Amino acid sequence: MTRWMLANLQRGELNGVRILERESYEHLWSPSVGPGRGGDPVALSWFTSQYQGHRTIHHGGSDTGFRSFLMLLPDDGIGIVLASNWSRTDTNAIVSGIMAILLDAEAP
Repeated sequence: MTRWMLANLQRGELNGVRILERESYEHLWSPSVGPGRGGDPVALSWFTSQYQGHRTIHHGGSDTGFRSFLMLLPDDGIGIVLASNWSRTDTNAIVSGIMAILLDAEAP
C-alpha cells in the first residue's frame, strides 16, 4: 500500500517507471459527483477534502477484523497509510493527529 501511495504522490511514477500520465491525476482527484457518505466530494474512487487549508485525497475501508486508510496531501508531498487489525480503529482521529504533527498545525 505504501508503494501505491508513493506512485500517487509522484503522479504516476515509481522508481523511475511511469505507470500513468502525470496529467491524469488531476482528473482522478477532481470531484466528479456530489458529497459522499462522509460529506466530502467524491472523485474517481477518492474522497476529496481540505485539512486546515491543505488539499486532501483519501480513501479507506474495513471489514470484520481490519481497517485501512490512505490519506494524500499531494500538494505537500505527504502520504499516510494506516492499517489496523481492529475494525473499530478510529482512523480519522489518528490521521488528523498525524497531519497536525506533520503540518505543525493545531489538532482538531
